[in-house]
Amino acid sequence: MFLFKNGRIITHDQQIPYLDRGAVAVSNDCIIAVGDEKQLFADYPKAETIDARGGLIMPGLINLHSRCTDIYSIGLAGGAQSAGLRSGYAAADRQKKLKAGLNLEYLRNAAAAAAVESIRNGITSVFEYHSSPSCTSGSLQTIASAFREIGIRASVCCEVDENEPWRLQQAAVEENLNFYNYCAAVRDSRMHPAFGLRIADGTNGDNLSSYREFWEDKTGFHVLLENSEFNIGNSLRKYRKTPAERMIDSGIAGENTIAAASRFDNGEFEALAKTGTRVVPLFAEECGKARLSADCRYVPGLSAGASRFDMLESARAASGEFGRSEAGMYSPKIAERMLFEANAETASKLFGETVGVIRPGAKADIIVIDYDCYTPMNAYNAEQHVVLNCSGRKCRTVMTDGKLLMLDGDLIGISGSDIKLRAQRSAEKLWSALY
Repeated sequence: MFLFKNGRIITHDQQIPYLDRGAVAVSNDCIIAVGDEKQLFADYPKAETIDARGGLIMPGLINLHSRCTDIYSIGLAGGAQSAGLRSGYAAADRQKKLKAGLNLEYLRNAAAAAAVESIRNGITSVFEYHSSPSCTSGSLQTIASAFREIGIRASVCCEVDENEPWRLQQAAVEENLNFYNYCAAVRDSRMHPAFGLRIADGTNGDNLSSYREFWEDKTGFHVLLENSEFNIGNSLRKYRKTPAERMIDSGIAGENTIAAASRFDNGEFEALAKTGTRVVPLFAEECGKARLSADCRYVPGLSAGASRFDMLESARAASGEFGRSEAGMYSPKIAERMLFEANAETASKLFGETVGVIRPGAKADIIVIDYDCYTPMNAYNAEQHVVLNCSGRKCRTVMTDGKLLMLDGDLIGISGSDIKLRAQRSAEKLWSALY
């Protein structure tokens, strides 16, 4: 049993949203009490105490769209591009060679490195979208096992790209199904399978309805919606529908579906929201290029971006983008609702457990963030304090599912240096294809 003490508690629970000085009691994998510090000390005298040292005690953060295991993320940072440039390869050839070099060893090391970085930034739940046609078979179990061993809750899927050759689509479909069967056998609540799907302009035909019938109601879809002007134009010419309209009409959209995209306009936000789809605009990943419908009243979810792990940085980017899109139209607390409300609702729905909130009965996903507060903090403005002034890197203590993963900045039961070394070696092997 654990007792978090000596901190300001931001619960994201409407009943008790904020405690200026309180405590949280944890037993096994659940929160059992939230309230006055002295009272909980009296109620649970044998609990192991975790001193927040005046910091913020909050629910663990949730990343709704991560791509940490493909070449666009960890393996690309720092040198793959320059290595390719020195060798004289064109951009398309560099990408092709990097993709061909991916293997299960790289995937495992990239996933482990991403899990560690997630912990260090206070992320306890990740929705991983894996995309690598050259390394499909066995990829999802490899990625999920790395997250599982380190302690992160993860939803994992393999991209079925409707523009890829049919044999590659079939291989990805089979991988998603194999992982679904694996999760059903293992029955670990921290692992969630999904059907990954990249929807663009349907170059190889419109197979979305077939995929919907095949997957039925197994778990849900994690969609990367490539609705650029080019893809919208091609899709309209071929099918008289935009990619988003094809997604809706095929039944792919729905309350068990996450749809991530860097562009939303012409009412697409609103149309997808009406189906219950959990929409994720990729502000951070696309450097703020997401465009939004002027009619949007829906609160979307939030992603840290492909190679980023700071959800608070992403929330600030989203807040700025919403503010620029239509002055005075969106609530000034839209970013907080995205980060804390929409993400928690989506994760709780898809994992089938209450996460993203501190209240009795919820999963014990708890973080402590250092924060020097120079202005008053209360129930109304506490979340704004977090989004405007805090950093994921200020996270000091992390618990997931009742297990301590980091305490006062030190990883517990995890060798960060070993994971870093293995990830570096994998990246070097990957880049060697460019020399």
